[in-house]
This record gives sequence, C-alpha cells and structure tokens, in this order.
Amino acid sequence: MVQIKIKGINKDYHVFVEFDDFDACLQELHHRLLRCSIFHTSALAVFFHLPKINDAQFLAILQVCEQCHIIMKGCNVETEKPRIKILQKTLGNGEHYHFHEPILLLGTIEQQAYVVSEASLYVLGNMYGSVDLLHAHCQLYVSAMQGNVRICDSRFQNLTSFSPAEVYYEHCTVKLKQLKEERMWERQLQ
Repeated sequence: MVQIKIKGINKDYHVFVEFDDFDACLQELHHRLLRCSIFHTSALAVFFHLPKINDAQFLAILQVCEQCHIIMKGCNVETEKPRIKILQKTLGNGEHYHFHEPILLLGTIEQQAYVVSEASLYVLGNMYGSVDLLHAHCQLYVSAMQGNVRICDSRFQNLTSFSPAEVYYEHCTVKLKQLKEERMWERQLQ
C-alpha cells in the first residue's frame, strides 16, 4: 500500500506519504513530483510529512527530489513515542534500582531507596529516597516528596513538596515547580 497526498496549504505544497513498500513508494513519488514540477518554470519548494524512515530511505527521497527538480523545504518525520512502563510496587529501603525507560511508579520510594533512571520518572505516591536522573531532558513528577534529587551534572538537592510537583533541569541546577500552588490548598481548606 502506497498513499501519497499532495496538498496546497497557505501557498505551499505539502506531500503526505504513507507506505508499506518503500520501492513502490519511491516510484510513485517520482511520478507524482515529476508531474507537479512540469507546470513550474523554477524549482518547486515542497514540505514533506513522512512516516518513520531510516537514513538510507531519507537519502533516496532526497535523490527523487533532485531528479524532479524539487527543493525540500522541510520535513516532519514521525518518531516513536516512548512507552511508559507501569510499575506497581514500593521501592524498598536499602535497594538500588536502575531504569532505562520512562516509568510510572504506583507506589512509594522509601527513605533509603536509590533510583537511577535514564528517562523521566512519574511517581503516584510519596518519594522519600534518592533519585538520580542521568540526562538533562529527564523530569521527575511526584505526588509528594521529601528526598534527594540529582539531574544530569547537577548536585544532589534535598527537596520537599507536600503537593504534586515537577522537578526538572535548568542551567546546571535542579528546579522544583509546584503543580498545585499552596494558595489553592489554603482556599480549599477554608
């Protein structure tokens, strides 16, 4: 199955591509782009919307554009969204945990637990232990916390939050953002 749609959006050409057979897709793309470029005296600028492809396939599409006198104005390639693994347990005292993918933890991180993660961590429960996120794009979301957090090359920081919070990395430091302000809690209590 090959599906190629060419649309004019805001005076620009957009090409939407979906395929099961890449070779058939290249032939059809070449045929359609050649037909579009015949009606223009100068090179035609086109924006591409592509499914997930590898580098060799992308170079083949660029070669088709060159043969048809098409300028690739840009492209939007689908990427796989990271799947979140759900873990329903309490991370116990004195234990060391290492995660390679995003984790949704339905439980508590105890005081002496040490968690290392290469992706974001979402905790629906309390976090009392230590969390070490290895990369700058990683974030920690917690319901409540009173523990140590380090992200990327920052130092461990002792953070406390009694309401849901987001912990993220910015300029070599760990930042804490309350997701529900304290003032809101006071209004609800009155």
